[in-house]
Amino acid sequence: MKVDRKYLFEDCCIVDNKMWYSSSQYNGLLYMDIETKEVVFVDFIPEEELMGKRLFSKIIYQNGKLFLIPFFSTALVIYYIAENRFERYNIESDCGCKFYDAHVYKEKLYLLPMNEKTVYCYDMQEKSLRK
Repeated sequence: MKVDRKYLFEDCCIVDNKMWYSSSQYNGLLYMDIETKEVVFVDFIPEEELMGKRLFSKIIYQNGKLFLIPFFSTALVIYYIAENRFERYNIESDCGCKFYDAHVYKEKLYLLPMNEKTVYCYDMQEKSLRK
């Protein structure tokens, strides 16, 4: 059986009839139109390996932005949907598998560790990432 690579992902979120996700088989941000089932490749995620696997473990929507939570990636990546623009917050780490979950609480995004030694917090108002 042949597997269609454009449908392999760790997590997704639904915004305005679009199911957004990052491919788990290569570097790419995509969405699927829920009504038509059409899959659209949006863009490569900047500064990531083209064939990087499992770069992001989770994707969260908040206030017009998609937050891509790093698994094998070296950064928290934010995608501004209306502007079609990426922003990166690098994470210095020796861990391969960094974060597997994240949650928003009071304008803060908490990245919960898999092998990382601490919880990280992204402040949405200050636009800063801290341990």
